[in-house]
Amino acid sequence: MKAMEVNFREFITTGRRTFSIPVYQRNYEWKEPECSRLFSDIEAIAGGSGSHFVGTIVYVTSENSNATWSEFTVIDGQQRITTVLLLLKAIHELTDSDDIKDEIWDDYLTNKRAREEKYRLKLKPIESDAITWNQVIDGNEPENISSNLWKNYELFRRKVNGSSFSPQEIFEAIGKLEIVYIQLETGKENPQVIFESINSTGLDLTEGDKIRNFLLMNCDSQEKQLRLYKDYWVKIEQYLTPQIIPNFVRDYLTMKRGELTNKNAVYETFKKFFRSYYDGTEEDVLKELCRFAEYYFWFRSLRSNNDELNFLLRQFHEMRSFVAFPFMLWIFDKCYNENRISKEQLHESLNTLLCYQYRRIICKYSTNALNSTYTVLSREIGNAEDIPKKLLDILTKKVRTQTFPRNEEFKAAFATFDLYSAKLAKYTLAMLENKMSPREQVSLTALITIEHIMPQTLSTTWKADLGKDFEQIQAQWLHTAGNLTLSGSNPELGNKSFSEKKIVFATSNFALSRELAAVPAWLETNIKERGNKLAEMALQIWSLPDGYNTTKSDSEIDYSTSYNIMDNIRVTGEKPRSYINADTEKSVDSWKALFFGVCRDLYSLDSATFDKVVRHEVFVNRHLAEPINSDYQFRIKSNEEICPGYYAETNFSAQDFLTFTQIVAEVYNWEEELFFTFKRNYANQRNNSASSEEFDTNPILKTVENE
Repeated sequence: MKAMEVNFREFITTGRRTFSIPVYQRNYEWKEPECSRLFSDIEAIAGGSGSHFVGTIVYVTSENSNATWSEFTVIDGQQRITTVLLLLKAIHELTDSDDIKDEIWDDYLTNKRAREEKYRLKLKPIESDAITWNQVIDGNEPENISSNLWKNYELFRRKVNGSSFSPQEIFEAIGKLEIVYIQLETGKENPQVIFESINSTGLDLTEGDKIRNFLLMNCDSQEKQLRLYKDYWVKIEQYLTPQIIPNFVRDYLTMKRGELTNKNAVYETFKKFFRSYYDGTEEDVLKELCRFAEYYFWFRSLRSNNDELNFLLRQFHEMRSFVAFPFMLWIFDKCYNENRISKEQLHESLNTLLCYQYRRIICKYSTNALNSTYTVLSREIGNAEDIPKKLLDILTKKVRTQTFPRNEEFKAAFATFDLYSAKLAKYTLAMLENKMSPREQVSLTALITIEHIMPQTLSTTWKADLGKDFEQIQAQWLHTAGNLTLSGSNPELGNKSFSEKKIVFATSNFALSRELAAVPAWLETNIKERGNKLAEMALQIWSLPDGYNTTKSDSEIDYSTSYNIMDNIRVTGEKPRSYINADTEKSVDSWKALFFGVCRDLYSLDSATFDKVVRHEVFVNRHLAEPINSDYQFRIKSNEEICPGYYAETNFSAQDFLTFTQIVAEVYNWEEELFFTFKRNYANQRNNSASSEEFDTNPILKTVENE
């Protein structure tokens, strides 16, 4: 590796050289703020401020170089090179000096002795920028006038024209721009490693950018690099936007690894996955990513070639729930790639997921636990022959925060649930309408509105009709299913009396509204009756087969799944098997070990935040963070540090240690990232079947050692 500080003029003009931007780099992205800052710096040089350092440029000599010609592949710094050359082109067009025109054209913009057309210009941008670049350099207005290349060229023309310095003075100032260039030796140094350690692009790379570079940068030839880019990465970017690609890769990694992938470490996790889990080549993983990217495109755009599938996928969007995407990637591949299940079985499985998620929302179960549920679901299904049945079997065995609500619980919750505030009213009512009128299906994208039968603003007539408890009635039932219907004329109805609304309802296109015309009055009893009736219909839409409607006891531990750290669960008499911190699972053999392990992990992550843990009231009162030089007499002598410089009292119950761990998770806002699993205890299973122990509702007051 060769590194040197030089001025920009020397770097560009020395020898016969062409700078190529490899396909894995971004399009030219600098915008007005970056270009304006650069121009101001150059004007400052022209005004006598001396030289100005603009950054680092990293390149490797390509295999096309020879004794008389050098082609440099720019690893980092393409945005700066492109921008300065655009400014030079603007000066070339505006200066009155023929000498400066010739110098810029011959030394900066073109290679006048180039024997091949592809080396005529000093800079070879990536393919998507090449046409516009050539047109700008040749003095033509490009076809793509919205490109940043053209916009910034026009910006520089305006800047040069409006500057207090002449084009010649600005040109001379460019010669005082300083750079550090790093030349890598072909075949001896890893461009990817250098790129990661320097990365001076001036633009924050997305996780997707880094993954693209990782897979393409180390190809053994430019031809292979270009082929992989065109055959795979271009397709991935056609399916997914740059903003979506990191989410896609995160869900892909979660599916492949069976562990939740930290959203802030997608790239690092991908590298470890590729090197440790994947035994193929870059092309193999790109081919697989491209296949799964198409599924993800269906998930996000609802544009598969199957209308029924698109309708099912839209329902996930209506619930604003995308937590199942990692598992959905797995099951889609079982259908469209491995042919293990039919499209009908795929649709059956998606209906099960929709039922599971919708019922949980209605019954107000936390969504935190679903990350853990879906992360391990494919592993739990394994090689089952009947995947839809196995999926239903697994989900209906979940307990506590992962519970699949049964009919009785769901029906009772549905009748009183605030659909309107939860933004589920339109979806729910459309599904109910389609159940009532199967021949005239309402589209979930239709321009329909929600009508409150008892209005949100009560007139004196409504107050009189509802009676003295009108405030309580409205507060309890206003946004529930029993008081909502579909309408195409919501502004027209407003807070009119029920007798006036009935006239409109009688001619409505919606069966949900037409049936209201037969109701004599709209009182609390009517809202309850209609809510219960719609709840019965909801049981048929988001249905759970009768054989699955027996409820599993919440006191039973599910040893096959992981629990969120915040779950209110009784751990007395049980032992942990592991804890999962973001995307890393660690084995432990006691609740104390789990507590200490989590504390040390989070201290290593952010020691400043751990200071808040140390000062937490519970930690102070229970002596969980005593300075090493403290006079406190530990009940059980311990030299175990909870973090550097602090010992911890350890004579606590299993339930206490779980509670302490929950406190740490709350301080770090780590509740959604931390899970644990139980170690199967056959002796306890036999004992628990013979007798049950009362749940301890205040475990933090216990001080009995129970490991």
